Amino acid sequence: KLKTVSYQLFIEPKGNDYKGYDNTFLTGKEGWKESFLTQINEKYGNTETVLSFENQDYRLFGLPFFNESQETEKAVFEDSLIKAISSNTEN
Repeated sequence: KLKTVSYQLFIEPKGNDYKGYDNTFLTGKEGWKESFLTQINEKYGNTETVLSFENQDYRLFGLPFFNESQETEKAVFEDSLIKAISSNTEN
C-alpha cells in the first residue's frame, strides 16, 4: 500500500511597513512570526521528518517573509520555495 504524505507550506508576503529598524522583517512588528516560520522549517522541513497526526502524515515548511519589490528577499524566498518543492520530488 502506498503511503500518502501531505505537504503544508506556510507562505506570507509582507509590505515594507512590516520591516524593523534595520530594514529586515525579523526586527519588524511580526518578527516573531518570521522566527516561527524558520523554526518550523528547521524542525520539519527536511526529508527525514514526517509529522503524523490522526493516521495522516505531513511535511511542514515555513518559508521566509518576502516582498515582491525587494529583489534580495524575493530571491531568498524563491530559493526556499524551490528547495521545498524539490524535496517533494526526491522522495
